[in-house]
Amino acid sequence: DKLMGLESISIDSMIVSNASIQSLDHTKNDTIRAGVQDMRLYSFLMNEGVNIGEFHVSHPEISVSQSRSKFNFKTNRFSIAGFGLSEKNLNLVSFDLIRPDLQLVENYIIKTDTTNTGSPKTDMYALLSPYFNKANIGQINIEDASIDYSHALDKKVIKHQEVNSTNLRMDGLKIDVRDRSFD
Repeated sequence: DKLMGLESISIDSMIVSNASIQSLDHTKNDTIRAGVQDMRLYSFLMNEGVNIGEFHVSHPEISVSQSRSKFNFKTNRFSIAGFGLSEKNLNLVSFDLIRPDLQLVENYIIKTDTTNTGSPKTDMYALLSPYFNKANIGQINIEDASIDYSHALDKKVIKHQEVNSTNLRMDGLKIDVRDRSFD
């Protein structure tokens, strides 16, 4: 497969500073805002697969506002190193997320149809299968995460969950979607 008629794309170094973008849809009252203070990409190659040497973003922020939901995400630093995706095999040396802050608000409206179809079951392997068959991740590091989630029914808050100062570190994660296993 060729990307827009190109055999490959190669970037040795790219730096973006103080960038922001905004999209407003007045017909649906939707807004998307995104920005970064500093973004650096080193050694990017896309041909039959994708390879990234290093990718660092400082102070990224994204905000999505729709009629019934709001999503805000910001973090001090996001970085990946040693990313490779080829023939549905994903490799990643390291993933760092420092001081992420996630806020999600959803507002549900009561519908007249009260038919209960049961709880949908989430199958993580089926969810991941379009993206990769196998993943090898050297290290995942999430420091000082803050998550704030609430949902409302007809604009009355019925559930609010807040998690602050959460840390997660994993070394040597392996996922095999076909065998439905992880290690």
